[in-house]
Amino acid sequence: MNKFIYYLPRILSILILVFFGAFMLEGFNPFDQGIFLSHLIMTTIILISLIASWRFKKGGYSFIVIGMVAIFFFSPLVMTGLVIGGVLILTGLLFLIP
Repeated sequence: MNKFIYYLPRILSILILVFFGAFMLEGFNPFDQGIFLSHLIMTTIILISLIASWRFKKGGYSFIVIGMVAIFFFSPLVMTGLVIGGVLILTGLLFLIP
């Protein structure tokens, strides 16, 4: 059970990274780079947070901060913000458990 708690946030964060990376590839348009760049920035921030969380014990706080920013950023779309931000906050809390 202890190994499950250890690997669950790592697997979950990789799945989040793949999810945002898929949107990055979908938004690629050679004539309009706005959507592509916004997803690229979000994917890069999550990748940096994943590396920090994997290396440092308190790196899970970065996922919590990103989740709170996502809730604030998606505030007009309440359910979208809660789902994306909630998953990021849950991942950060799971990184801080062991």
